[in-house]
Amino acid sequence: MALPENYVFTWHKANVRSISWLEDDIGFVSSAADNTIAVWLMPRIQTHGQANVPLWTYRCNMVNFTSTIGYKLPRDKDKDKDVNTVRISVFASGNDSYIHEIVEGKLTTKYELSAMAQ
Repeated sequence: MALPENYVFTWHKANVRSISWLEDDIGFVSSAADNTIAVWLMPRIQTHGQANVPLWTYRCNMVNFTSTIGYKLPRDKDKDKDVNTVRISVFASGNDSYIHEIVEGKLTTKYELSAMAQ
């Protein structure tokens, strides 16, 4: 299914700072000046029935995210019975000197940048 030329993804409340495409072009990750990250799936694989709504979002007050990368997590054969299940993990950096690892909208790990440089 081709996207209409005027398809607009709206959710962020401030300017978008970064966009990174997910593998297989299934969607993308966006971060904005409103301290948020959103994961978007393209309409052909929308699983929650609503187009133009993020799959999940993450907010961290006082952190302006400037770089993100997302990837699909492998499906767990025991837990993910639905073949349409898409699980996305995101690594994001910002002005707080940490890399945030976010899985399905929840912070799982924070890596301190100064510790990584040693």
